[in-house]
Amino acid sequence: MRRFGSRVTVIDRNDRLLHREDDDVTEALQDLFENERIDIVLNATVKRISGKSSRSVCMVIEQRGAEKTLEGSHLPVAAGRSPNTDGIGLELAGCDGGSRPRTPTLSEYL
Repeated sequence: MRRFGSRVTVIDRNDRLLHREDDDVTEALQDLFENERIDIVLNATVKRISGKSSRSVCMVIEQRGAEKTLEGSHLPVAAGRSPNTDGIGLELAGCDGGSRPRTPTLSEYL
């Protein structure tokens, strides 16, 4: 949406984007976002959200002990996801269920 002229802010509760990935990956993503003029807010906890997405949204976050208010028109949320792999025949491809529920573990051939 940034390339269409919208102001975009990414909020993350961790100290870096994609915190489970290698440092070079997260640094590259952060550089990309900065080059695209996407605002990044790290170490933030969402305290309150009010309004209606696509109209007017107000979000109060806490960052390093201080509250900040962000306002906008849309609020897309990405809060993690589980793969939708039930019933697609992973066992036929040599994959088992993995140690975590619904997470496939690939065989030596995949």
